[in-house]
Amino acid sequence: MPIVANSDLPSFERFRREGGEVLSAGRAGSQDIRELHIGLMNNMPDAALESTERQFLRLIGGCNRIAQFYVYPFSPPQVPRTDQAQAHIEKYYHDFDQLKEEGLDALMSLEPIRFAHTCRMRVSGSRCAKPWIGLYRT
Repeated sequence: MPIVANSDLPSFERFRREGGEVLSAGRAGSQDIRELHIGLMNNMPDAALESTERQFLRLIGGCNRIAQFYVYPFSPPQVPRTDQAQAHIEKYYHDFDQLKEEGLDALMSLEPIRFAHTCRMRVSGSRCAKPWIGLYRT
């Protein structure tokens, strides 16, 4: 599916240079094709933050061509970050409260496997559950 560069996220341009199909927001708006707005909750460690964005773009970019994907990365403020990663998030990521208000078609969460296992075992007490607590409450 074509990916729509709906922000200045550097991963859009890198994905394009790797051969991925990335449409400008203007070009996407002129086409009569279904839009899918996907929230991407990126809880990966700082060293994998940007590569995770690109991997997700590759995954959805390789799908069939019946829709345009708008990707909205965000990271909960409870996730500890280095100054460099926090600067990237502040510059390119979206505010989840605003995304909830505007609406999404889907929500994906990416987090390290070591935490995913803990979450399945005891969600309420695990460290990885903290970003999810209250996420959907309105």
